[in-house]
Formats: sequence, structure tokens, C-alpha cells
Amino acid sequence: MKVFNQFYYSFSPQIAEYERSNILFKNVIKYSIYPLLGILSISETGYNIAGSSELGAISSGFIAAMLIGVIYLSPFTLMFKFVRKNQTSSKTLMLLILNSLFTVSIGIMLNNPLILMITTSFFILTTIIGFSILTPKILVSVYKKYLMNGTRNTV
Repeated sequence: MKVFNQFYYSFSPQIAEYERSNILFKNVIKYSIYPLLGILSISETGYNIAGSSELGAISSGFIAAMLIGVIYLSPFTLMFKFVRKNQTSSKTLMLLILNSLFTVSIGIMLNNPLILMITTSFFILTTIIGFSILTPKILVSVYKKYLMNGTRNTV
């Protein structure tokens, strides 16, 4: 939370000030926050199901990071040619996410606040990035299969 708060409060006061003076920007922010509220509600449910423990916190963070990557960043990653051309490795992305989860486990076992700040930040960022690339990759793959099946059926 310290890392997130430091990042968030480094720019949020300026954005809030601009939002107060610009009605169009205010509406864009308002409607872009709605999915985030749903994400937080879902991740809270994950926390409650897993129990109020380290596992609950990790589950909640994973769910929130995954959904943020899917909902907010996936549309932008489609702009990258390597995603549209399916030149990314799903295995590599999943291994990166699993590796980051492993580092969090080590941080929990060591019970060192500095190591936990670093490893949990790494875990959240790799989950966001991983799912923001995996989602369009899957969608492009399904779309291409659909096109191929449609082409075969019409010939």
C-alpha cells in the first residue's frame, strides 16, 4: 500500500484540480471509474472467500490486477502489432506471473516489509501486464479461428 499510495498521490491532486475545472474531463473520469468500483467489489469478495489472511490479500490483489489489465489495458494492447500478430508467448506470460507469485511467497516467508513491498509490486504489475496482453491474444486467436471456420463453411 505504501508503494501504491506514493505513486497515486504523486499525480492525483493535480488531476483532481483539473477535473474540478473541466466538466467534460469530469464526466470521462466519472464513467471510467464505474468498472473499477465493480472490480473492487469482486476483489473484496475474493478476499472474503479466501479469508482475512495473506492468502486473502494475495487473492484480492490478483483478482483486481487481472481485471484492471483485462478491462482498462487490453483495448490499448491491441494497438501493438506483436499482440495482433500473435507473436507473444502465453507460456512466457504465465511463467512470469507464476514467478512473481513465487517471489511474493518468499517475501511472506521472510516477513521483511521491504522485500514484501518489492515482491507484491512486481506481482501486481506482472499480473496487470500479463492479462492485458493475454486477453487480446486469446480474442485475436478466437477471432481468427472463427474467420477460418466461416471461410471453410462458405466454400
